[in-house]
Amino acid sequence: MVPVRFCDHRRPVSRTLCLHAFHCTYFRYFPKHSLSRSHTKPCLGPRFALVGLWYILTRRPNSSLPNFIAGVGLFRTLTCGGWTYVTSTDDHDWHDIFMISYLVATLPWTLGCLALTPKNPTALKFRKVFAGSFFATLVPLIYFFIQHKVHRVAGGRFSMPPALQNTNTP
Repeated sequence: MVPVRFCDHRRPVSRTLCLHAFHCTYFRYFPKHSLSRSHTKPCLGPRFALVGLWYILTRRPNSSLPNFIAGVGLFRTLTCGGWTYVTSTDDHDWHDIFMISYLVATLPWTLGCLALTPKNPTALKFRKVFAGSFFATLVPLIYFFIQHKVHRVAGGRFSMPPALQNTNTP
């Protein structure tokens, strides 16, 4: 509980402790979201469950790696929720902070999961392939992000070289 003076922009609230302080301050800045973005809340439960299940399956006596990986997994889940709930049109800075935090936290999560994988060669092989594929897609993702933010290429589209553009369209 934190003291809140203003729960909205129109009228002050008394100086008592407000139980819904987070709700008041959060929704003062971010509008209610549409149904298209309501997928965030149902997805967080399974993500928390998977992090917890992975922790239960990999914890060992005298090993701190599963504890660290569970902490990173919880952090990733929260930043994923923030990244998908706060869009770039709501608050671009926080959207980017959540997105970059999620991507940075993915490296220790992936390496930790690979280190904790049971000695099953097939599972280890597929985890390495999917992890490598994910990190390989970050290269074009960063390239297009720089194109969009620095060079002001519109939207999520990439620009084709003029020689490949179709000039016959109306």
